Amino acid sequence: MRNSIHKKMPVAVVLGGTNPHIELLKKLQKRGYYTILVDYLENPPASKYADEHIKESTLDKSAVSDIVRKTNAAMVITTNIDQANVTACYAAEQNGLIPPYSYETALNVTDKSRMKKIMKENNIATSDYVVVESEIEATNAISYPAVIKPADSKGSRGVYRLCCDEDLQKFFPYTKKESRNNKVIIEKYIEGPEVSFYYYVQDNEAYFIDAYQRFNFESKNMDVIQSTGVVFPAWISKEAYSTMHEITQEIIKAFGLNNTPLFVQAKIKDDMPYVLEFAPRIGGGLSYRVIERDCQFDLIDAAISSFEGNHVNINPKSHDYFAGVLNIYAPGIIIGEIKGANDVISKGMATEFYQYHFKGAEIDSSMSSGSRAGAFLIHATSIDEIREKVFYINDNVEVFDINGKKSMRHDIYEVWKKKPTSIQ
Repeated sequence: MRNSIHKKMPVAVVLGGTNPHIELLKKLQKRGYYTILVDYLENPPASKYADEHIKESTLDKSAVSDIVRKTNAAMVITTNIDQANVTACYAAEQNGLIPPYSYETALNVTDKSRMKKIMKENNIATSDYVVVESEIEATNAISYPAVIKPADSKGSRGVYRLCCDEDLQKFFPYTKKESRNNKVIIEKYIEGPEVSFYYYVQDNEAYFIDAYQRFNFESKNMDVIQSTGVVFPAWISKEAYSTMHEITQEIIKAFGLNNTPLFVQAKIKDDMPYVLEFAPRIGGGLSYRVIERDCQFDLIDAAISSFEGNHVNINPKSHDYFAGVLNIYAPGIIIGEIKGANDVISKGMATEFYQYHFKGAEIDSSMSSGSRAGAFLIHATSIDEIREKVFYINDNVEVFDINGKKSMRHDIYEVWKKKPTSIQ
């Protein structure tokens, strides 16, 4: 494994080679760590940034624990992958390291059936739900509209909106297939905007960083629930922000969280937040970059400190402009190239572009987060300006498959035409 030049450097084992982990690897190396990336793929996006890549599943707890032991690692870390968090906490405990929270806690916050049960037991505002293992159980226990999701899965696959029994029959097999424990959660669909809140938890206190409002893809049948993009900050009321902070404090107490980033997803109905789910980690996509650039708070660096057991200087800045992230999808292809991104940036219609898949890579066909070819970072002084830039990008960017066929989903941005009624 390690060559002699790096024998004296502390080792950090990083679980998962996703795009956000590129920055994690860079920051670990800047701190003087020798980085070993663990990912089952032959050539994940982050692999070329690691000192070493071991081809192994991040879900194989025993295998990862052995890697940590054999390399005498000082840290085993992931920052934005739920199931890999479970593995990281397990491997840390098995090797005498101190994770930011216990393996048992990691199970509680990644298995949504356990999470929802604990929230209900502690009177934390969340949607009503049932946990089932068969379609028959579900048919007798739910009312519509509802949302179906895997209880224990990696990524955002298998999440659908249900409006009738036919939807349940159609989507139940797909959702159960994505659940590692064969359990499925069906929860009441709550009307209202979906908002994600970022906190850093330290000394039993939640420190607010920022929040974004999601623009979810709306298919003809309103079944797929997936984000086309987000806007920071969310335009919900001060009362909703205040109530969300109180709820977050209840989450911290109920789950025993401390010294960790915390990402909470909620629906806001009549100024009341209802928690859909949460994770003591950094959210996926480019949210970490928005917070680093516009709030001047480095979530990834803070996450490293949490795995080291060190305190963090928490002093995020507020911003009086809007920052948007626009996801571009090209599901089910072997990617060739993406055209138009540089022109979009040169014309000031986007600030940055991040490509997630490169030539020859196979893109997931499920219309989940794994189906994203890349994402744009957009800045503007108004929501109208953000929307204008979204449609400009949609008209001027294209994703081509390996044979030169146009493959970008241009039909999913209609939701951006629905102008918000107020900004608070």
